[in-house]
Amino acid sequence: MTLCEAKLDVTMNSSFCEITREHPDSRIQIWCNAHMHMYEFHSEDGSVMDQLEAVMADASRWHTVFRSTRSMRLLSTECDCGPENISTILEDQNCWYVQPLVFQGGKAHYRVICQGREGIRKAVNLMRRNGYAVELASLKDLDFSTFANEMFISSSNLLSGVTGKQLGVLADAYSRGYFDEPAKVDIDTLAKGAGLSRSTYSEHLRKAEARLLSNLAPIIKISLD
Repeated sequence: MTLCEAKLDVTMNSSFCEITREHPDSRIQIWCNAHMHMYEFHSEDGSVMDQLEAVMADASRWHTVFRSTRSMRLLSTECDCGPENISTILEDQNCWYVQPLVFQGGKAHYRVICQGREGIRKAVNLMRRNGYAVELASLKDLDFSTFANEMFISSSNLLSGVTGKQLGVLADAYSRGYFDEPAKVDIDTLAKGAGLSRSTYSEHLRKAEARLLSNLAPIIKISLD
């Protein structure tokens, strides 16, 4: 079986596209399954969080699980997807997207795994017929062993030894673009937003990174063989 990885940039009629277009520094990530959906919002402009929370408060299906000055996480038991949505189009062509789905810069960014290049090309054409503006940003072959290691590693093993505080700092740093290239935020800004000293924030982050690398070390070594 030949696996391919595609990256799609999609412009659609979505409030999330509108929000990230109006506020270029904002990012929205969505994790979906059949019963529960988690939405994570981030913006350096705290007023954006206030606006979002006010809008979401009008809908009883939303439940706020975390809120800080620049970040917010919500859970919902309902999905906004229609019957002819991108997920079903991908599934019909033996493709699926790797979560989370990321909205940034006015577009939805999908990372898609497909069985052969023809499937993703058909899926893109179907999306366009259904009114989506789709750009195929990249398409490449994917090594199966690398894919299997990445997709099916146990989360309990991966996060073993990482404390709640360390995990929170790591998630915050990732959400706010600290690990982007180039970085969208520095450690001082992160620490200030979390209400921690620079040294304390850095220590939590360093320990989380060290533990994750330690847990991943066997897979890294196998990949080098």
